[in-house]
Amino acid sequence: YLDTLGHQQVKILVPDLLNQKARAQVGLGQDDRAHETLHEAVRLARYQESLRSLWALLLDQAELEGNSRAARELQEEARTVIAAISENISDPALREKFLSLPQVQRSKG
Repeated sequence: YLDTLGHQQVKILVPDLLNQKARAQVGLGQDDRAHETLHEAVRLARYQESLRSLWALLLDQAELEGNSRAARELQEEARTVIAAISENISDPALREKFLSLPQVQRSKG
């Protein structure tokens, strides 16, 4: 699917698909490959200025880093992105739904 999207110039979904690929790689015990895949996904999300994708990618990348300074920096960056997204959600109910997502909650700690 990634190859098909690349040829059709549909780039907006690529960071999300790379995230799924990295999760599969982790499941297969290929942590080094997953780290490379997530690094590329984060790079693309930043290039596209896709906050929608970036926060989740940063959290997954932090998880791969374990209990390290790099992991804490990635988590902090993810929290910053989450805050920026939530500040731009004008509907209070929708904002609350976003902030209560399990992955968003995971960013807290």
